[in-house]
Amino acid sequence: MIGAGATALGADGARVAVAGDSAGGCLSAVLAQDARDAGIPLRHQMLIQPCVSAQTFWWSSARENGEGTLLTTRVMMWFWREYLSTPEDSLNPRACPLEAKSLAGTFPRAP
Repeated sequence: MIGAGATALGADGARVAVAGDSAGGCLSAVLAQDARDAGIPLRHQMLIQPCVSAQTFWWSSARENGEGTLLTTRVMMWFWREYLSTPEDSLNPRACPLEAKSLAGTFPRAP
């Protein structure tokens, strides 16, 4: 699947990477789980400020830094309410990849 697409683009299908920022980081983290489950090894994964769990509102860093910035706790809670169909979806690793039973094999180990 990746090999054929990579060849068509003139790329190396053995050097696949995913990357994303914020909501794109969430999508990239889910894609990394999909790649692992399909037996596709990723060469790199880069997640920049990924939104990977709705549970982060309860983390001390979220409480300490949730005001005085563009993305306040209140604004982020609005985004999550818009993103999730039901509160139960916050436990679905397809929506919140940090909720997966295991993250093993979703990113390469440093050499």
